[in-house]
Amino acid sequence: MEQTKEYTKSNLCQLPELGLSCIGCCGGRLKNKNQVFEDIKKNTLELGEYSEVSDFINRAKPNELRESGICKNMTFIGFDKRTGNVLVGCPAHPEFSDATDDRENHCDIAHLCKITQEFEQWDDKKRAVFLKFLKQKSDQDMDWFEYSIKMDNDELLQDFQKYYEKLDKKRIRSILNKLVIRK
Repeated sequence: MEQTKEYTKSNLCQLPELGLSCIGCCGGRLKNKNQVFEDIKKNTLELGEYSEVSDFINRAKPNELRESGICKNMTFIGFDKRTGNVLVGCPAHPEFSDATDDRENHCDIAHLCKITQEFEQWDDKKRAVFLKFLKQKSDQDMDWFEYSIKMDNDELLQDFQKYYEKLDKKRIRSILNKLVIRK
C-alpha cells in the first residue's frame, strides 16, 4: 500500500457522545465480532507492556493485521456508560497521543471513507440531521462493530440518504397540505 503523509481529520471516527467509534478502515474484511473483540483485547493487553506508544506501534510490521483482520495497533480506549458500548481506537492516533501521529508508515493516515468525505461537504443542518440519525441507531443498540462495518461498506450512507429524502418529502407534503387548506 502506498503511504500518504498528510493526516486528514474526520469527525465521524470517534463519537464518544453517541457511544460510537469506527474502526472500519483499521483492518480488512472484519466479519466475526467476537474474534475482532478478542484480538483488540490482546492488543490492549500488549499496549500495557510498553512504556511508549511508539514502541507498541513499532512491535508490528506496517499494515500487519491480526487473524480477525483487525490492525495489531487497535485497542480499547474507553467505555460509554450511557450505551454500554466499548470505545475502540488507535493509541498512535493524534487524537489520543498529544497530537503527534505515530501511525505514519503503519497505515494510510489520509484515508477517509465515502460517508466521511460526503459528511465534510454537507451544510451544518444536514450534518446535525446525520448525527441525530446516528444517535437513533446507537439508541437502538448499534455498537462499535456494527457502526464500523456499516460505515466501511457505505450501508449507513445509503440508509441515511433514504431517511433524509423521506424527511424532505414530508416537509414538502406539509407545505403543500397547508396551501390546499388555505384555498
